[in-house]
Amino acid sequence: MAVSNAIIRACLLYEFKLGSKAAEAGRKICTALRKGAVAERTSQKWFKKFVSGNESLDDEPRSGRPSTINNEDIKLAIEQDSSQTCQALALQFNVSDETIRMHLHQLGKR
Repeated sequence: MAVSNAIIRACLLYEFKLGSKAAEAGRKICTALRKGAVAERTSQKWFKKFVSGNESLDDEPRSGRPSTINNEDIKLAIEQDSSQTCQALALQFNVSDETIRMHLHQLGKR
């Protein structure tokens, strides 16, 4: 059974609120869910965020090259021809296959 990041982060926040240390929280989560469910460094990163007063369980925005396409463009292309492959869409929008997969995932498509 795969455990989502949202569940792990909620467990980390719970342990933080109880006063646990990051390493201890990570060990407890790995014991309860599965070995390797969360790395100690990941626990430390989230605890540092919680200590600063930010208890959001969402990822921080990351820098990088902004996407040149939006979900609506892909949605429209799929509605016009639902048999297109990721490769065909990538060529059409001049982006990578992985960018198309990311946008399809955001749209709830496979």
